[in-house]
Amino acid sequence: MEPQLFGGEHVLINTLAYDVRIGPWRLAHLRDVRRGDVVAFDHNAAGDREIYLKRVIGLPGDVLAFDRGSVVLNGQRLVESYAIRRDDTTLAPRVIGPHELYVLGDNRAESDDSRTFGAISESAVIGRAALIVWPPGRARPIR
Repeated sequence: MEPQLFGGEHVLINTLAYDVRIGPWRLAHLRDVRRGDVVAFDHNAAGDREIYLKRVIGLPGDVLAFDRGSVVLNGQRLVESYAIRRDDTTLAPRVIGPHELYVLGDNRAESDDSRTFGAISESAVIGRAALIVWPPGRARPIR
């Protein structure tokens, strides 16, 4: 997520941004995940549970493709001021399934994201990344 976030920084996650949960049970839905949100989600890679932070690009029902590193969303090239160091990925269009999200890192050239592991389940989302809290000199809201 560079340059917005760097390894070793501590981030406040708003776990009430989208819903109220107790364990696996969702008690109340507060709002839908929006395109552009930076979300924290559970990612199980090779049996290891990790928390990833990525930007939501595709929502359920969206048609998403890549053309030489540019995101093509529902037939339109997506303008992304936050994306740096693009790569040259080209991928055929795919439809994001029900209850799925397509997430990408802002530093596309070095990001492990949905291009590698596929769309994530909405239920894997823990919350919205809200604020960098450490180190103090980098404390600020995440946009």
